[in-house]
Amino acid sequence: MALRESRKITGDLMVHYKHKLYRILPSPETLKMVRKTCEVVEWIDGSVELRCDGVTLPYALSSIRAGPSLVLRSSKTSAWAPP
Repeated sequence: MALRESRKITGDLMVHYKHKLYRILPSPETLKMVRKTCEVVEWIDGSVELRCDGVTLPYALSSIRAGPSLVLRSSKTSAWAPP
């Protein structure tokens, strides 16, 4: 039993899934799959498999750089007023 979701392969052979970035290893076969939709298969044990056109794709897990942090205001905070 597995969870299957569709994801788009980016122009630089990346797939985003569950806040992780999977970098597909470049080869003549995988370079043809740029901008195609692949299937991400997550097995019960947590392992992940990428498939496109019936082929299992080799990948390496990449880190995602943290973007700027957001500061959210509470709805109870009064609006800003000039001094």
